[in-house]
Amino acid sequence: MEVKELVYCIDDSEDVLFFLESLLKDSYRVKCFSSAKTALIELDSEEPEVIICDVMMPEIDGIEFAKNYRELYSYRDTVIIFLSSVDDPEKISSLLADYAYDYLIKPVSEKVLSVKIEKAIEYVKQKRKSKISIDLANSDREKILKILSNEFYNTQLTLVNNDMYETYQISEGKLSEELNAKILNSAGKIIFSQSPVGSDKLYKKSISSSVKMKGLLSKINIKDKVITIQTEVANYPYLHIQSIADLGGKIIDKLTKKIEDGLEDAKVIKDIEELHRSLENKIKEKITAKISENKKDGKDFNVLLEEGFELYRTGHYKEALELWLEAKKIKPDDKILDVNIDILQKKLDKITNQSSY
Repeated sequence: MEVKELVYCIDDSEDVLFFLESLLKDSYRVKCFSSAKTALIELDSEEPEVIICDVMMPEIDGIEFAKNYRELYSYRDTVIIFLSSVDDPEKISSLLADYAYDYLIKPVSEKVLSVKIEKAIEYVKQKRKSKISIDLANSDREKILKILSNEFYNTQLTLVNNDMYETYQISEGKLSEELNAKILNSAGKIIFSQSPVGSDKLYKKSISSSVKMKGLLSKINIKDKVITIQTEVANYPYLHIQSIADLGGKIIDKLTKKIEDGLEDAKVIKDIEELHRSLENKIKEKITAKISENKKDGKDFNVLLEEGFELYRTGHYKEALELWLEAKKIKPDDKILDVNIDILQKKLDKITNQSSY
């Protein structure tokens, strides 16, 4: 028996919810919520294909809801469609750029809404087809590592273990030893999609093999995060040295220097070392400045919230709760924070109850 796609409808208007449920219930499984808080708590245990959400709502508005959902479940394929009476081109374009798959203005015709949802669900299906999802407990992990290590592909990868997940970006098949070990030892699920690298990988480099081997790699530790700095020779769109600072699969800074024709190998090697040190020093100066700023002003609300999300995603629930409770002292009336704390406390209670048996 085919399971119908799940659609969440969130609006503080009972009339709108009645309209949406009446329109969609024959084609989809529909769940309606009059508050974003209730929906967020429910979303902890299931993944809908589409969420139809109002923008202007009491307590937690649609923007806060969408941002929080993306923070908690960035590996999910759910699309969000805003349905709102707000008719402001600037705001609509901003929401579409940052949070939403689509934006519809109330009142909306049944035909238009039906087609939009149908297309959104097809988009989710195609997106899922481009991903490979494997239960690691029953898989050939060595074969998976071979696929991920292909130098002609970049890979976006998520490891999911119970309620925890970690996302990685693998560039040109370069797996870290840490990630390699996690894949080999994990009993959870791996989700990944791949895209081919640029054609420059197929070109021959016009420098000696001794220079090719002189790339540098170093790491800078910041609490539970690691910034990786990698410097190497690249040949596209021209022959140059590039030094890249990577944090959790995201490039946070980059320096480049062109290699002039006829330049001696010794000079190229020296330039590699200098460019690598320059980026290292630049990153260290930024970190020092940020630490000084935090010491001066104390951690602000957003820092505590984001650090809490990072701990939550990796299963450090007690530590995440401590940060969010500290953030609550700064903004005691923040509704989205109340939801996060509520979800987290329920998880901790569940873990405690399971361990007591």
